[in-house]
Amino acid sequence: MGSSEPNFQLLDFYPELILIKEKFEEIKNEATSVALNMMPINDHRIGKDEWFIFSLLPEIEDRPKVPTEMWMNNQLHAPVTTGAVGQLENVHAFAFSRLRPGGYIRSHRHHNPYVTAIFCLEDGGESYIQVEDEKRFFKNSEFIIFDYTKKHEVRNLGSEDRIVLLILIDNMLLSPG
Repeated sequence: MGSSEPNFQLLDFYPELILIKEKFEEIKNEATSVALNMMPINDHRIGKDEWFIFSLLPEIEDRPKVPTEMWMNNQLHAPVTTGAVGQLENVHAFAFSRLRPGGYIRSHRHHNPYVTAIFCLEDGGESYIQVEDEKRFFKNSEFIIFDYTKKHEVRNLGSEDRIVLLILIDNMLLSPG
């Protein structure tokens, strides 16, 4: 990825996400209703039981690890979210994500040429993402969009869970036309 590409991208490049913003309250209600049923992620990026995911459509390479029945059942618990995100043509994966207070997702990067559009549902009080050397704080009902091939980390310094909707979509800055 070119170093001239910005760390964070504007919502203007992804007007289809406005539909998601318009459904903030409904999506937030679905996410908070399943928060305690989210699956813990315990790998090299995170401490034990700090980060949880409720997969609604896993990335292609993660599908062998996440039973189809699981994520299809999860979609039944989030019909508004699944319907809204399902209308988008360039979606590769989406999930609810919960990071506990004090949680830290260590710096990492991915290889697929996507952006992550993070829709903040509960900001946790004080949580942020840092992409390369630039930091953005999460704000309820706002998107943070970044090229997930760049190094990034997330911290929740607040006193509440940070809950977001993660959507992996094509990087419009790399797409022709």
